[in-house]
Amino acid sequence: MASIAIGCCALGLFACGGESTTSEPAVSPPASTTPPSEEEQQSAADRIAPPELGLTPLPTVEQVRDAAPGGRLDPFAPLQPSAPESVTNPDADPDQEPGADPAVDPGSGIKVTGVLLVAGQSRALASNAELSGVLCVSADGRCSGDSAPLLPPGWSVLAIDVPSGCVRLAQNGTAQDPLCIS
Repeated sequence: MASIAIGCCALGLFACGGESTTSEPAVSPPASTTPPSEEEQQSAADRIAPPELGLTPLPTVEQVRDAAPGGRLDPFAPLQPSAPESVTNPDADPDQEPGADPAVDPGSGIKVTGVLLVAGQSRALASNAELSGVLCVSADGRCSGDSAPLLPPGWSVLAIDVPSGCVRLAQNGTAQDPLCIS
């Protein structure tokens, strides 16, 4: 039995080592050296192109630059009015000096920058020359827990109207014109 097994293995080894009788070349023939025709290139591009998904292509950089207006040199600088306030805003107060900011009170130096409603309490975001903070309706304008007063002595906050963005201040009990966000 052992001699039969050795004979089968030897026959298998000799059978694998023989020459091939087929006449096929081991190397594929070189590709055609003629360039593909325009039709072949187009059909290849159609096969490679992704399927149409209905998406809008993004504009090019040049298209975006051409569509955007030129910017300002300093985007954080205050805007310069191009026309007098009375021309651009017919409802403007004629007694108010041109270029004056309606959100700044000249007497107190307070500028209103925002209003908000916190837990049912109206508050105003404001600043003066030294600091900024929150104003609440009170005798000194401070909210509970505030340490530094934002208003000068003698000034108080009478009302904060969140929908209109206006704050009503009083100086020594005399109501002043409302300060509104511009």
